[in-house]
Amino acid sequence: MKPRWKLNAAGSVLTCGFQISTIEATAPGYPSNTPHSMLGGRATIAAWRQLAELSADPQTPPSGDTTEGNAERLFQNTLSGGITLIPWKVGSRDYSKACETWLDWFISADGDLPKASKKTIQDFDEMVQQISLYRRLIRTDDGSIGLGPEMSERGDVVFILPGGKVPCVLRRVEVSVTGTPRFQLLGDAFIHGAMAGEMIDPGTSLFEEMIIL
Repeated sequence: MKPRWKLNAAGSVLTCGFQISTIEATAPGYPSNTPHSMLGGRATIAAWRQLAELSADPQTPPSGDTTEGNAERLFQNTLSGGITLIPWKVGSRDYSKACETWLDWFISADGDLPKASKKTIQDFDEMVQQISLYRRLIRTDDGSIGLGPEMSERGDVVFILPGGKVPCVLRRVEVSVTGTPRFQLLGDAFIHGAMAGEMIDPGTSLFEEMIIL
């Protein structure tokens, strides 16, 4: 869909959007060094797995075409944040092994990098930092998981905006005097399964008028 943006006198943007989901839960992203925000690796992964509605102990490796195995693979693949310039093909066995190696190190009490897997851990850790530092993991009401802006919270909505390459997280404000819904733009999102137009059906997807403050 072509971009459709119109700036009004108040400095707000009149556009349209297609809501694909509502955020149901969030969890902190990669631990930062900011005071009062440091979560240990074990606590971080526990929060992420709880958000993804997975058991506390990872299924290693994800096995077969089962509900549990597919959920585990989805969780692992989400940790790539859609990044493609990495040493492994996302979803491959090599990627899964790299993820498992990184997880073992990340949740351990020993911060030293094992010599045999040092490069793998460093590369995977750098990737996870890039996609989740100062971000939040999110789960939406349709069961999808992904990453959103650090300000994201339960009740925020995920929209596809015309001309945009990625979904956006918006927060409802108040309805305008004309009855048009108004939103605050929080930022872009990575939602597994919604990054290549999969959620849009040109014949049935309804784009609603909206104002972005």
